[in-house]
Amino acid sequence: MSRTAHREVLDCGSPLPLFNRTTAARQRQRTAAVQDAGTLALLLLFIPIFLLTGCVTTQLPPPVCLPRSEAWFPADALVSQRAVLTVRGRQFSLNGYVVKSAAYGLRLIVTENFGGVLADVLVKTDGQVVVLKARSPFRQAWVANHIAADLKCVFGDTMAVDCPVRRLSATHFSIVRRAYQLDLRITEVKPGVQAAASFEATPGGRP
Repeated sequence: MSRTAHREVLDCGSPLPLFNRTTAARQRQRTAAVQDAGTLALLLLFIPIFLLTGCVTTQLPPPVCLPRSEAWFPADALVSQRAVLTVRGRQFSLNGYVVKSAAYGLRLIVTENFGGVLADVLVKTDGQVVVLKARSPFRQAWVANHIAADLKCVFGDTMAVDCPVRRLSATHFSIVRRAYQLDLRITEVKPGVQAAASFEATPGGRP
C-alpha cells in the first residue's frame, strides 16, 4: 500500500478534527439564539395585547340597582349633609338638611356655603313631589326631576327603580347620571320624631 493510500485510510477512520466539532457547536448555539430571539419577539408582541385586554376586563361595571333589604337611615331623623355637584365640568359646593319622617315623608333644603337657600323640596309618603323653592343655579324642573329623585334614592326606605347610587361607606354616597354627578357626604344624623310643621308645603329655612 502506498503512503497516499495509507494516509487516506487513516483520515477516513480518524475522528473529525477538533475545529469541525467547534463549528458544529457554534452553529447549534446560533440556532438556539435565533429561536430564543424569535420567542422573545413574540412575547414582546403579545404582552401589550394581554395588558390591554386585562385593562378592559378589570374595569368596574356600572352600578347594579337592586332592592336593598333595609333603609340606610332611621325612619325618623334629621340628617345634615354636604355635597359636590358636577355638571358639564362645573362644580358646585352645597350643604343641605334632610328631614325624614315615617309619617310625613322627606324634605330637603339645599343651601349654599353662605347659608342662602337654593332648593327646597318635599316628597310626601305617596310619592308626590312639591317644589317649594328653586333658585339659580337650579331650576324648578331640575329640582322636581333630579334633586327629588336623588332624595328618594338615598333617603327612601326602599330603593327606587332608577337609582344609580353607590354606597361607598356609611356616610359617603356617589350618584352618577348622564347629566351630572353627585358626591354626597353625611356629616350628622340625629334620630328622633320630626315635627309635622317641617312638612308643611310652605318655603322655609333650616328645619
